[in-house]
Amino acid sequence: MKAPTGDRLELALDKGEIRTLANGSTVVPVSEVELELKQGSLSALYDVARELSREAPLAVNIESKAERGLRALEGRDIEAHKAGRVELQTDCTAEEAFRTTLTHCLRHIACNTGPVVEAHDAEGVHQVRVGLRRLRAALTAFGDSFHAPVLDDMHERAKTLADIFGETRELDVFALELLEPVESASKSSGLPQLRLALEDLRRQSWKRTIELIHSDDFTGFLLDLGSAIETRVWRESAGPDAVADFLRPARDIACESLTKSFRKAAKRAKGLSHLNTEERHRLRIALKQLRYTSEFTAALFPAKTVAEFLKRLSKLQDLFGALNDAATTEHILHRITEHAGERAGADLFEAAAYVDGWHQSRVQPTWEKTKKRWKRFASLKPYWA
Repeated sequence: MKAPTGDRLELALDKGEIRTLANGSTVVPVSEVELELKQGSLSALYDVARELSREAPLAVNIESKAERGLRALEGRDIEAHKAGRVELQTDCTAEEAFRTTLTHCLRHIACNTGPVVEAHDAEGVHQVRVGLRRLRAALTAFGDSFHAPVLDDMHERAKTLADIFGETRELDVFALELLEPVESASKSSGLPQLRLALEDLRRQSWKRTIELIHSDDFTGFLLDLGSAIETRVWRESAGPDAVADFLRPARDIACESLTKSFRKAAKRAKGLSHLNTEERHRLRIALKQLRYTSEFTAALFPAKTVAEFLKRLSKLQDLFGALNDAATTEHILHRITEHAGERAGADLFEAAAYVDGWHQSRVQPTWEKTKKRWKRFASLKPYWA
């Protein structure tokens, strides 16, 4: 086919099955639209894909048929993928680092849609959400010169999508991590009712999540992001100062961004002992930004010093994560009892109150550990200084 711009593309419709007799009879269905650029600009490929995503419920899949066949042959289930390392050359420019980081985030999100849709893997939902959050951090981590209206829009769209995935993630965490220990420790007669209402909520939330992955809201977002990266959309309104920043060493930009993120976290931590729940949450978010920025630029600094910094930061974040889980427990329990409606008897409300109390009783001891760990972390000498 020939695009309006004169570029030549090949469109193939593949529908069938991948079959293997190894490890028992395995059948992997194939139903895909494959686009290949034959001549011209890669942006034309994104434009055509974008038109298709507006017309049909399509999902981006970066796993090839050969990879799917090999997975079936080896009897491996599709698995969620963590972000991994952003590979940067130590002497790369800021623009090269920015473009590589955005591509890394795009791939992290896209490679986890399969585990969500095919395997209903809770870790897949978590990784898509993390990928969207990392992307938002990446869009702001390289300074104002890399701002552009299109990227600002991508930032807001990523937040909207992350919030939707976040609803499913919160229910998964509550079901798999927060409710189970209470069920093991208590014989409350209302806990089975609570579990049933929770699982019904999860099924509905998972259905919406899978529908979202096949929607133009999500698929179009990934394609628009890919097109923005390919066309270097940040150059469109760049002035002379911005162009100079594009050519600066990425390490210099990284040092500035890490310093800014570290100072923001320190500012959020002022009066640490007296922070309320909302202020603790803002500190947790600032620490996430610091961690993501450190991970994006890790290849630009000595590995040992970065690893030690991230190790301590990760331990601190784990404690803030536990505090956040306790803070969201009441909200989730309210959703569960509201969902149960007329089925919600006294036993269910009693169980909900018990679960909430069980987690709230752990907040203060966890907070004491958090304050001590923050002091140790804050005393670290920044490796980029």
